[in-house]
Amino acid sequence: MSLDCNVGGADKTLRIIIGIALVAFVVLAQVETLWKVIAGVAAAIALVTAFVGFCPLNRLIGVDTCKRRV
Repeated sequence: MSLDCNVGGADKTLRIIIGIALVAFVVLAQVETLWKVIAGVAAAIALVTAFVGFCPLNRLIGVDTCKRRV
């Protein structure tokens, strides 16, 4: 299984914005620890998939937002 790019453009930008917002939530929000853990895991997933350019869920549902060079 290769990790071909399937995250690009606006999808990548949106994932970075969501990841940063969730990190800010974890740091600043005064909520129960469970919510901070959930938000932290979601932030990590969003940021890693944005920077790596591959999302297993995108592959599973057949979504590809990465532009291919011809």
